[in-house]
Amino acid sequence: MIAAFLLLAAAEAEACGPGLEMRYAESSPLDVVWIRHLSPDGWQVERVVWRLEGSSGALMFDTVAGGEGAGSAGGFDGWSGPVRLADLPLIADGGGDLTLSFEEFAAGAEFSFGIDLDSRIQGAASTVVSLGDMAGAAVAAEFRHVTGIAMTLTGNFGPDSRAVLKTPCTS
Repeated sequence: MIAAFLLLAAAEAEACGPGLEMRYAESSPLDVVWIRHLSPDGWQVERVVWRLEGSSGALMFDTVAGGEGAGSAGGFDGWSGPVRLADLPLIADGGGDLTLSFEEFAAGAEFSFGIDLDSRIQGAASTVVSLGDMAGAAVAAEFRHVTGIAMTLTGNFGPDSRAVLKTPCTS
């Protein structure tokens, strides 16, 4: 699965300005999220804001055992990548917002982390998040270029649990 993600990311790597791909996968004990910085050299990702409100699966973060979610719970666990977080994110159990602030997230870098998400479809929490449940969730990414130019891109996850934010190319 990771190899397939890397092939997709390589195909998306060509960008005229800032760009970012975020991908979600159901897993156990924690679900996995990958963020790949698709911008050309000179750009940094400063912040990524992930909002689950509007997701087709009525998703929420399940961070506290015995809390809002179902079954096991798991908080944020930053796993890998040549990326430095400014601080650990605060995530409310049963909440739907996650903000990641970065000290270093250079062009071409990838960051992955684990967290537990549950679905609230039909009013009851479920530990299983299906592929299409992420559709409609929002992501915003703030970028800064070495020249000082700042730019924010926004978008939504599709039915493949993937959001791609790219600057349109002009000729």
